[in-house]
Amino acid sequence: MNITIIVAAFIFGSVFGYAARTILFRRHDNQNDTRATEEVKLEFSQYKQEVADQFVLHHQQLLQLTEHINRLNKHWNETALTLNTDGEAKILPTLAADVLAYDASALNNESIILPSPNAAKDSQAA
Repeated sequence: MNITIIVAAFIFGSVFGYAARTILFRRHDNQNDTRATEEVKLEFSQYKQEVADQFVLHHQQLLQLTEHINRLNKHWNETALTLNTDGEAKILPTLAADVLAYDASALNNESIILPSPNAAKDSQAA
């Protein structure tokens, strides 16, 4: 009789311990999942901010490059007209800076306004 009580207590304790361990680990896993989700959201928002900053930096660099190319084309055109006495020099076009325009508040609204593909053709035609 002693052995049956010991075996029954062992089985009861094992089942109760397994159930308690499962409940405790589920709560602990949920807390870990919540923390992991918050960390991923924070990392994603930091990455998103870095991408937005990089976009602004590239836009500034493109505007500067456009300005430099326009100055170079202007000097090229002046020199070509000066050196060419026939007046048949090929004139280089100037780039339109408004083709690269974007709305800075669009970065905060999670939408970026990109120039239309026809904007470059429209500016060259004008």
